Amino acid sequence: MSVAVFGSVVADTRLVTEAPARLHTSNPATSRAAAGGVARNVAIALARLGLPVRLSSRVGEDAEGRALLEGLRAAGVDTDGIGRSATQPTARYWAVLEPSGELVIGLADMAVLEEHGPAEVAPVAARRADAWFLDCNLPATTLALLLDHPARPALVAADTVSAAKAMRLADHLARLDLLFTNAAEAAALVGPGAPAELARRLVAKGVGAVVLGQGAAGLALADHNGVHALDAHTVPVVDVTGAGDALAAAVLAARLAGLDLAAAGRIGRLASALAVASDEAVPKDFGIPALRDLALRLDSEAHVQLARL
Repeated sequence: MSVAVFGSVVADTRLVTEAPARLHTSNPATSRAAAGGVARNVAIALARLGLPVRLSSRVGEDAEGRALLEGLRAAGVDTDGIGRSATQPTARYWAVLEPSGELVIGLADMAVLEEHGPAEVAPVAARRADAWFLDCNLPATTLALLLDHPARPALVAADTVSAAKAMRLADHLARLDLLFTNAAEAAALVGPGAPAELARRLVAKGVGAVVLGQGAAGLALADHNGVHALDAHTVPVVDVTGAGDALAAAVLAARLAGLDLAAAGRIGRLASALAVASDEAVPKDFGIPALRDLALRLDSEAHVQLARL
């Protein structure tokens, strides 16, 4: 089963405050550069789960872009669909984290991705894949083209990314087989409400299945069979960056393997737990063996289901 991934490849900077963050004043912090981007993280996680992956994105003609491409190739991701911009730098994201690892604020400079239009995604879209994953850092016109593309596979998943960018999907919800979102992003699409109700409304709008992340409060899952809640696993939190991307990759892989939404959600929950316990967006040991080891401790049912991946 192969996956084509469309979206962001980003040079991340993570700043961790030494004490709980205070707004409107200086906060002592430590900083660290890392590789990131929703599409980049999902692509690498899928590759480490054993799936062939192609990535369509855009980076700048700079050192950050070169390093990101090298990292993707080393992880086994096909990067032929990643273009180089002569006018914009590689996308950057700054995450300010509490000492607990929880996100205080994220700042994104994604201008380079506005150049990743319909013509740029066409070569990857034209090649056969069993599933697509799209992130909403792509321009609205690009998302629209992909969601209506004649060569789209049977399973098309998307991530809303932010409340503002979620609106790029507003007119295309019925074209989504699987949607990854959170309460704020879902509310931008269907109005305010409790997480389970938001997930239900998205399905009523035509989304095939919804995985709504609530951080430490767990997941709300919804499809035509109804709404199902999963509590989050309790693990030490090192850094929440990338947890949603690990979740998305694992759920997508499980769905491709034929698992129902609830079972896929259980595996995704394990993947998210692996990510938050690491200081990397995609831990180096991410993969089926690590998920099985964690399932032995936290979820025996998911351990059985992992045999199908």
